[in-house]
Amino acid sequence: MIHPRVLSLFVFLGGLVVLVIAAWLTPDPRGFGTHEGLGLPSCGFLAVNGYPCMTCGMTTAFANMIRLDVAAAWRANPMGIVLFILTGMTTVFAARCLYDGSDPLRPLRHRTAPFWVIGLSVALLGNWALLIRGS
Repeated sequence: MIHPRVLSLFVFLGGLVVLVIAAWLTPDPRGFGTHEGLGLPSCGFLAVNGYPCMTCGMTTAFANMIRLDVAAAWRANPMGIVLFILTGMTTVFAARCLYDGSDPLRPLRHRTAPFWVIGLSVALLGNWALLIRGS
């Protein structure tokens, strides 16, 4: 079993890296494609089907949210706003767990956790429908 502080450190650093990268990237004005600034290829799903994938615009939404441009983040990918907030909350929570030694996975062990996962999954699918409709 991994010690709670070690796990907290990994979760904290993971969230911090995501937020730092979002701050480092320049949001693509198209509303998607910001990830290409990391040397990643453009969305293959969009190229093949002509429709955005579930995560199209997510990196752009994060890059806009770190700059507090909620309107641009919404246009890029509304679910990106939710995931950005969850990433920030998780990073802060992991820092607290790192400090006090508590279990960073405690929220995932709560009896309501499966409902949150299902709710986020349904929201992601609904978000994808919005992305497809808007394309």
